[in-house]
Amino acid sequence: MEKEKILQEEYIIKLKKNGGVWDLFEKKPDENVQKKLEKYKKKGVWALFGKKFGENVPWICLQVAKTTNIADEIKKDINCLKPSIDKKIKENKKNYVNQFGNIMFEYNDYEYPSSREHLYNKIACEYNPLMFICVFEEDNSAKRLDIEKYFAWRARALYWRNGGPYKKEKNYSEDDLNKIQEDTFMDIKLDEKIKEKLDEKIKENLDSWFDLNNS
Repeated sequence: MEKEKILQEEYIIKLKKNGGVWDLFEKKPDENVQKKLEKYKKKGVWALFGKKFGENVPWICLQVAKTTNIADEIKKDINCLKPSIDKKIKENKKNYVNQFGNIMFEYNDYEYPSSREHLYNKIACEYNPLMFICVFEEDNSAKRLDIEKYFAWRARALYWRNGGPYKKEKNYSEDDLNKIQEDTFMDIKLDEKIKEKLDEKIKENLDSWFDLNNS
C-alpha cells in the first residue's frame, strides 16, 4: 500500500480532452493546473505519456526532457496542446524524425510556429488522455542528461530527439537500435540503483495513476 501511495504522488498533470478542450483530470475538481505545478518548480526530468484511441490500449511514452524548471516547461507544452496553430506558410515541407530514425509526421515549414508547437499540435490531435510524470528530480546537469537519455531509450519515447534532429529517415532495424542503445549506455554514468528506479517507472501500470472510472 505504501508503494501505491508513493506512485500516486509521482504524476504531475493528468489531462483529458472534452469537446476539443484539455481539462485537468483529478479526483479533486477544484485543483487547477497552476496549483498542481507549483511543487514542481525544480530541476529534473519529466516524461509525457498518452493513449492513442482510448482506455483499452497501452500508454505510450511520447516525450522525455531534462529541464531546470519542470513546472515552467510543462506549462509551455500544455499551452501548445491546441487543435489549430497560427501560421505563416512557406513553400517547403519538413519531416519530424525522432531519435530512433523514424519519420513521425510531415509538416509545412512556417516562419512560425516552432517544431515544438507542431509536435504538440500533432499529439493533441492523436492522443487522449495524456499524463505528464516526474521521472526524476536532479540538480546536477550532467546527470539530468544521462537520466533523460536512459529513460527515453528504455521507453523508446516516440517523439524524443536528442540534440540536433535527423533530417532523413534512417530505417533502423530493432537490432540496429539495440546496438545504438548499447553504445549510448556505455557513456551514461548512472548509479545502478537509479537505473533500477527508472526501469521500474517504465514498467509501472499507468492506469493505476489515471483511473478513468473512479476519478
